[in-house]
Amino acid sequence: MAMLTTKGLLLLLALLAGAAVALWNATKAAAAQSPAAEGKNDLDAEVKPLTKDNYKSEVEESLQPVLIDFYATWCGPCKRMAPLVEQLATEYKGKLKVLKVNVDEQPELVAQYGIDGYPTLVIVRPGNQATHKSVGYKDISLLRKFIDNALSAR
Repeated sequence: MAMLTTKGLLLLLALLAGAAVALWNATKAAAAQSPAAEGKNDLDAEVKPLTKDNYKSEVEESLQPVLIDFYATWCGPCKRMAPLVEQLATEYKGKLKVLKVNVDEQPELVAQYGIDGYPTLVIVRPGNQATHKSVGYKDISLLRKFIDNALSAR
């Protein structure tokens, strides 16, 4: 078994620390680019903001199911899930419309759907019927199962 010298051990620790800092900076940069991280409304073309003003046209008059993501800009799990929601919008394009609600800016919609935890995803079927709800952070595979179950339910 090889023994590390003090100098070798210090060099190894410095390399690990450098890698950790690089990873931390990359994570922060990715989070800063997330719409939920900064509360931006310039969301990916696949994910649109939902407000009380566009609710009728985006949800009530939609001919396809709608996934509504209720998020808060200060919510850590919301920030982590934002890129997953954007990925799902791309994957389910044409099958599912994806909208985001900033809960601090749209309290009427939060109350309408009885949202009490964030992030919350709600699937609304044509005819304005909320059929499925998921509360809290979920990984991509659980989100896909949630959506697939909602889309296959009749």
